[in-house]
Amino acid sequence: MFDLGTEWVQEMLARSKAALITYHRSLSFQPRIQRGKTLDDELILLEHLSHIRQLTLSGDADFLAPAVRALTTPAPNLESLELSWPGLRSRQSCVVLPSDVFSHQAPKLRHIALVGYSIPWDSSVFRDLTHLDVRLPPLAPFPAAAAPQPGALTIPSLDRLLSILGAMPSLQILTLENCLPLPGLTNRVVPLQYLNKLSLEGSLPQTVAVLKGVSLPGSASLSLRCPHHNPLDGSLDALISFLSTHFRAPGQSIPPISTLTIGHGECLTIGAWNTDVPLHRAEFPPSATPRLLLNLGCRYHALFELLPLQLCKALPLRNLRAFATICPLLPWTPAEWAEVSSLCPQVVHLLVDGPAVIALAPTLMENTTFPALIALAFKFVEFSPWNEDQGSLYNVMPTLLRKRRAAGIPVRRLELEQCAADSMLLYNLSQLVDDFILDKIGENDTDSESLGSVFGFSSEWDE
Repeated sequence: MFDLGTEWVQEMLARSKAALITYHRSLSFQPRIQRGKTLDDELILLEHLSHIRQLTLSGDADFLAPAVRALTTPAPNLESLELSWPGLRSRQSCVVLPSDVFSHQAPKLRHIALVGYSIPWDSSVFRDLTHLDVRLPPLAPFPAAAAPQPGALTIPSLDRLLSILGAMPSLQILTLENCLPLPGLTNRVVPLQYLNKLSLEGSLPQTVAVLKGVSLPGSASLSLRCPHHNPLDGSLDALISFLSTHFRAPGQSIPPISTLTIGHGECLTIGAWNTDVPLHRAEFPPSATPRLLLNLGCRYHALFELLPLQLCKALPLRNLRAFATICPLLPWTPAEWAEVSSLCPQVVHLLVDGPAVIALAPTLMENTTFPALIALAFKFVEFSPWNEDQGSLYNVMPTLLRKRRAAGIPVRRLELEQCAADSMLLYNLSQLVDDFILDKIGENDTDSESLGSVFGFSSEWDE
């Protein structure tokens, strides 16, 4: 509508009369020279806000300032408010709307999404919402305004946040990025019985504090991103305990976890899905929304020693069908691989990278290790007899395939991607399976950038 020119916009708005309308305006860029008179967003919103159902504004503070000034008038029919500042990097540049936005008169408002913008947490708009999304740049806390008023901070206290959530009993989607409260002493637990997606980004103690303060249905999907933390401060144990309880919530009719991935790039990334991956050509991760997407900063090596195995023990994996790990720092021993196998005996598709294969391969000799395994895939493995670290795999791989076939639990499909092997070994392996797939056979490449892109996870929650 706005591309047609100011006169057309004004004419269409005039003809709409009292009909409910959607006002979607991108103000990220406006040419300095325009023909005819320019559109005055402040005057238009002051005149028409009373019959706007959905209001979406996008742009930086300077371009959006006139439109924002109009948001102090009543919006009796407003159902959805979205304000975004694309590409904002500095917390000091964020815009904080007044606490009396819409003059406290937006009774139908159910959906709020703010990216780079904020509304003080004491505002009356935080009531009866079904969708709340607040995302700020990942920097240190910042002042809400040049002269902040009491209660106008963009980061609420834990008690204040729990009070806000308690005023939203029908909340279905909650996203809070870099605006989590500091941990506080409270025994409050707010029930969010209709929540189906929860996305949090902040420090691990902040994330755990919010998780402890809410009660979620076991069917709720979780996206938790904690780029920087100390894994030795006790927060990991609290996180594991929460996840164990959440995924075992009684009285819930929830599809079991079917796919699990462990990846390593800029963060240690763990994903869990209710959906299978096709055996004929598995793609990790699945395209469906994950039940769990966990991103933790990789600064401490202890994270790899503690979290993946603990999480496997915490999650209900008895029905797991596909398991993938592309994590060169994963330190599992053969005994730990055997323990993981006992936790998920129904796995039929297993994808493992080079370092982990060294400990896994001897374990696969045992009939009790992944007894349902049908498809086995390797990445970044060098099957070379002269390689000191992985040389034993040159002889171990044909042996384990023969042994599993003789035991009646054969590997029927073998996939090699970005692996190195001579033609003799490749021929021998192809004779021991029904389907033998080669993809990008060549020199191994285990730099952190290539490994970080294996699973293709992004930091944003896919809705």
